[in-house]
Amino acid sequence: MDEIQVAAFRWPGPEAHPTPGKKDRVCRTVVRRLACLSYFILSAVPALTAQSFAERFADRFSVGDTAAARQVLQQWEASAERPAEFFVAGLNYCFHMARQSLIVLGDNPGDGNGPTFETVDSTGTGHVLFLSEAVRYDTALVRRGIAYVDRGIEAYPLRLDMRFGKIRALGEIGDYGRYVDAIVDAVAASADNACRWLWSDDRPLEDGREFMLSAVQDYVNRLYELGTDEGLDGMDRIASTVLGIYPDHVESLDNAAIVRIVRGRYDEAKPLLMRAERLAPRDMTILANLAELHVRQGDRPAAATYYRRMADCAEGSDRDYALRRLRELEEKE
Repeated sequence: MDEIQVAAFRWPGPEAHPTPGKKDRVCRTVVRRLACLSYFILSAVPALTAQSFAERFADRFSVGDTAAARQVLQQWEASAERPAEFFVAGLNYCFHMARQSLIVLGDNPGDGNGPTFETVDSTGTGHVLFLSEAVRYDTALVRRGIAYVDRGIEAYPLRLDMRFGKIRALGEIGDYGRYVDAIVDAVAASADNACRWLWSDDRPLEDGREFMLSAVQDYVNRLYELGTDEGLDGMDRIASTVLGIYPDHVESLDNAAIVRIVRGRYDEAKPLLMRAERLAPRDMTILANLAELHVRQGDRPAAATYYRRMADCAEGSDRDYALRRLRELEEKE
């Protein structure tokens, strides 16, 4: 899978979730997973009672007073008000309480799943040790939070932020079956609501389709990085769902092709990539994957043609990648 390109999206700014209209599609071999969503802390809702609860919860939650935040959440649930922000707060609270962070000191830089620092044994042996953060989640608590947001999605089906929060939570606990289910459900719902999605505070998204599909691509990247059959099956199911509604979505055509390339089904991958190329003839990821497909099929001249096209219209690391692959092909002649 090393030379297959997966489309990734970068969003500027400190926000943990994407900003519509500010994506930049890049071609990379190893895709850094971008968090599409962090905690939802909302500052206002229309009803006065709900607004009071939302503000009180946000005030206590933001300063880490989880006992007080829980009390507010309980009072909120006992009230007659059930705005969307109540369900968001329930997910936030449970997700936050479920997170467990440990510091790991060991010989392997991969012992943790957070930032890693290198240090040298102070006893004078010169032995290198790695200090890293290991983040774990209490699955039962996360599922309790998801139960909140499931109720919210049922009551407020247009609120895309709740759907994304659920997807993120399922990904963090490694429940990739339900993770894929939630993505597919969101895409399917977009066909019913014509992508008239709402975000926090019931704000309409300016370009709901682009916003949703960009985030879906990020979720697909996470499945690809698993390097498992489960991940590939999920990618294929999501691509099939998207293409059933948006048949000209280039990234999903590419994703469906990637699954087939990895599994050696080259004849099935080629028409998908050719169709994607017709829709986006200067797309670096598509050109790179067409080149790789031809390499795997043993057609080096065709592969070189695609790498040359890529080098002609690419810049920076994409161009360097294309030129490197061309040199490698020439050395094998």
